[in-house]
Amino acid sequence: MDVLVSIVGSLVAKAVEYIVDPTAQQLSYLFNPRSKFLNLRGKIQDLKDARERVQQSVDSANRNGEVIFEDVQRWLTVANEKISEEVATQLQENEEKAMKRCFAGFCPDFKSSYLLSKKADNEANTIAQLLTQKNCWDITRKNELQRNNKILCPTRDPCTITENRRKS
Repeated sequence: MDVLVSIVGSLVAKAVEYIVDPTAQQLSYLFNPRSKFLNLRGKIQDLKDARERVQQSVDSANRNGEVIFEDVQRWLTVANEKISEEVATQLQENEEKAMKRCFAGFCPDFKSSYLLSKKADNEANTIAQLLTQKNCWDITRKNELQRNNKILCPTRDPCTITENRRKS
């Protein structure tokens, strides 16, 4: 009897997990759109900070004559698109629309609240993927010509191998 109760209990727990979690997620779009927009604003700020760090690394690598990987350049392009001024104004407008109330301010506009907060949540997930993607690659590779013809001296001035051989 105890075995039967434990089996039924685990089945009910799984069923509740598969039913309640998605339902709660969908209801959060309706009744808590502000948190979705706050989360998106936080992700955008994180993306701005990450883009700035990557851009500084790219600038430093360019000064050192290193070659920037194309996926890094694509990432910077996508990041710049996600944090542009147009996107910021669109976010502000969408947040205002989601908070808008109908019927003389007595009831929320469920349709726009649901759609816009779901859109904000999807955008936050996209930005989160961009942020995790940034941690998975190197930014530069040494230029083949630089790797074959130059070495770094202790003073960090590039000295060609041929010049060092002539002095010997």
